[in-house]
Amino acid sequence: MFDFEGIAPPLITSFDRKGEIDEGAYRELIDWLIEEAVHGIVATESNREALYLSAAERARLIEIWSRLAVVPLLSLVPGIPTLE
Repeated sequence: MFDFEGIAPPLITSFDRKGEIDEGAYRELIDWLIEEAVHGIVATESNREALYLSAAERARLIEIWSRLAVVPLLSLVPGIPTLE
């Protein structure tokens, strides 16, 4: 368990017109949130999108975040995704 204080907004997963993760838009959102001085980010479950993502897609989102972010990531993935 860790002690966390501050603002940690939900990170919306960006998709392109084909329904695939829009990595460029996702990176832009992460960069913008960091520039706005958030204390952390909640990803892959904050808006219930994890239910619609494959395990590979969730892992890719976390990988992208881990290369960019300098703030803590809170990632919750309860339940069983419908795609698996």
